[in-house]
This record gives sequence, C-alpha cells and structure tokens, in this order.
Amino acid sequence: MKPLAKRIRDRRSTYWQRKCDELFLSQFRGQPCEVCGERSGTVGHHVVPKASCKANRLVHENIVVLCQTHHKFSRDMAPHSPNPLAVLRWWEWFKGHDSGRFLHALVHEKDAGKPDWKACHDVLKALFSWRAKIKEGIRASSGE
Repeated sequence: MKPLAKRIRDRRSTYWQRKCDELFLSQFRGQPCEVCGERSGTVGHHVVPKASCKANRLVHENIVVLCQTHHKFSRDMAPHSPNPLAVLRWWEWFKGHDSGRFLHALVHEKDAGKPDWKACHDVLKALFSWRAKIKEGIRASSGE
C-alpha cells in the first residue's frame, strides 16, 4: 500500500473515492427511513451497487434512506437481508414506493460505463405513455 501522502496526491486513488462516498452519504444520515419513518441510525442505501456502476455512486436517484432494520436486519423486507424473500419484498416495495427511482435502477443495473439503450428506450416510452395518460385525465376532468 502506498503511503498516505502519496494516496492523497493521487486524485484517482481509493482514498478520495472513500472521502467522496463519506461526504455524499453524510447528507442522508438522520433523514427518516423511507419504509418506517425511523430517524435513528439511518443510512443511504445504493439501489444500484457502487461496485457495479461507479458512475451512479454519487447520484441522488440511486439512494434510498433506510434505517438499519430495513437496510440489513429485517427478515421480512430488507435489500441486504440473508432471507431471499425479504430481498424480493424490498424490491416489490421499492417499485411501488418510487417508480421513478425504480426505473432508474433498472436502466443502470448493469451499467458499467455504457448505457443500455434498449432499457433507456423502454423507460422513456413508459414515461411518455404515463405523461399522455395524465394529460388525457386532465383534459377529461376539465371538459375539453
């Protein structure tokens, strides 16, 4: 391992990566858990893992604020639970809770620097369809 002084000078080192992560994630501490509202011990959970998509590690849409229970320890619903059903339930909850961030996760799930253009197209198509339905509903309610 390089001495600390060399790691600090190297702007691409993991030292700076960790510092960025700490600073970015500090803004989520103390925010209410998006599942239960608990404020104690909350953390920012990366929906798309940091290791699989470095470009999204500092993107707000990739973060869900969770208490420790709903982050790791719940056997009912948690993304890092040892119980696979709890992980599945968490994804089902997340899809219903915030479909925009869920779609963001789908688009960037396998993103290693290259966009999945097919997934981007599908997301845009879904969003435009949703927008058209809202406009139709507004027109119908206003009597146009």
